[in-house]
Amino acid sequence: MLIFQVLLTLFAVQVAQSIVSKTIGDTLQGGLATLVLIVIGIALGIGFTNIGLKIAKGEHTGYRDIMPSLSLGISYIAASLLAGLVTIVPIVIALIISLVLVTILHGVAVAVVMVPVIAVGAVFAIYFGLRYFFVRFIILENPKEITDSLRISAKITEGRKWWLLGFMIVLGLLNILGAILLLVGLLITIPMTLIAYAHVYHTLRTHHS
Repeated sequence: MLIFQVLLTLFAVQVAQSIVSKTIGDTLQGGLATLVLIVIGIALGIGFTNIGLKIAKGEHTGYRDIMPSLSLGISYIAASLLAGLVTIVPIVIALIISLVLVTILHGVAVAVVMVPVIAVGAVFAIYFGLRYFFVRFIILENPKEITDSLRISAKITEGRKWWLLGFMIVLGLLNILGAILLLVGLLITIPMTLIAYAHVYHTLRTHHS
């Protein structure tokens, strides 16, 4: 199956990175080789997601789709970074507040106040993570709509966040099981997870069209 071939290609790049790091990692050539392999790995990851989405939508796809165009890659990375930044903002704010509290309060009072602050920050971070979870799929269909991808993701996940969280937990446990099975199980669970997420995205996007 095509998606397994792509996954094996990704694993091969990871193995190459490990070999380069252990052999010539401390040299200039090793640093450049590592940088090139990282870029290739990111590009292949985008291609892997794109192929998973096409499979979920029932579209024809081939091994050529493993390497995205430069414009698509830039849009994908920009949208992912934007969604990531929005997601971690609550945690950053919570940490800043906690540092301020440490300078003001002392003893048990610090822990009593910091724990709720960090907990609230984590809850909001999870909320935004779920809200903008489908940005990476949206940008693959609309490469020029970087900021709009956040709005669309927020729209299609509205009222579905608890369900989506449960779905993510189940798939996370499935991948943990795959890792326990001497990592071989990940060759099955990782593609299954990607296609499952892509299918959920396609279903929600179609419903809101």
